[in-house]
Amino acid sequence: RSGAAHWFLLLCAPPFSFHAPSTPRFYPLSLPDALPFFTVPGAVSAWVALHERFGSLEFKTLFQPAITYATRGFQVSRQTAQGWKRSVQRYSQFQSWCETFLKHGKPPEVGELMCLPDHAMTLKEIAETGGASFYSGSIAEQIDARPEERRGGKEGRTRRAPAQ
Repeated sequence: RSGAAHWFLLLCAPPFSFHAPSTPRFYPLSLPDALPFFTVPGAVSAWVALHERFGSLEFKTLFQPAITYATRGFQVSRQTAQGWKRSVQRYSQFQSWCETFLKHGKPPEVGELMCLPDHAMTLKEIAETGGASFYSGSIAEQIDARPEERRGGKEGRTRRAPAQ
């Protein structure tokens, strides 16, 4: 609004504390192919913090376009199709990934309509709860309910609120 540039560094805690075992099986991807998965949970609190600092619209309004695309579908771009195709080898052992991103066992082709209804439901809940559900509501409970083999076991995890 003022034309000033702002730097925003957000260091967020995941919804659980994480103590990674030092076994290679826990890190199937090597950098720079992928960042460690435990950095992702900070995104939701980043959205909230950015909205609190710079937002002028209602928080839940910000999610509507993404919810619409996830619900009604979007045409898969060349870059997305290539990325999902490369990811099959890495993630095919994860049933939930396959159910989400594959159609009849194959990644979608360029231009194919892709709907992500579970993403839409998650985004709706994040929008309606101001992000709280991701850390201490039903989304957090669903994350906790995932089988241990997909989360590397529950040892070393305790629930904690996002960083403010």
